[in-house]
Amino acid sequence: MEIDRPPQPARCVQAVVRNHVTVFTDPHDLIARVEEIRRAREFGSRKVPAEIEVGPLCIAPAEGSVTWNGSQIALSAKQMAVLTLLAEHAGQVVARDFIFEALWRNEPETGVSLVNHQIMKIRQRLGDGAALIETIPGKGYCLRAPDMATPSLQAGS
Repeated sequence: MEIDRPPQPARCVQAVVRNHVTVFTDPHDLIARVEEIRRAREFGSRKVPAEIEVGPLCIAPAEGSVTWNGSQIALSAKQMAVLTLLAEHAGQVVARDFIFEALWRNEPETGVSLVNHQIMKIRQRLGDGAALIETIPGKGYCLRAPDMATPSLQAGS
């Protein structure tokens, strides 16, 4: 017997419960979290650009290639996906939960700490380019070139 999948809003609520041990005291917080999950899931079906440049960082997702100041940087597939997502929203704060839902939604045993770990690994690989990825406490991460303005709170925040 096949069990029908619940409708999209119900799956979003299930994801909130499954991935977070957060007590929402304000219904607006719960609604905001469900909306964030919905946006992240829609993001997963986007068309990825052939090449993204953020200052001296060049990412070619289809080729699996990253260069920093002309030097090739080796990244895992997940690290590439995280960096691509940040680059697509360069100059904007991208929430940890948004990154998690966009890239790991089918892996319920993991959590946003996996995002933190991947960011740490990307920074290690970038070396002196690590400063491009800024941590915004309580919000998420922002990828920006040195000449970019202060991050805006748009992507998944």
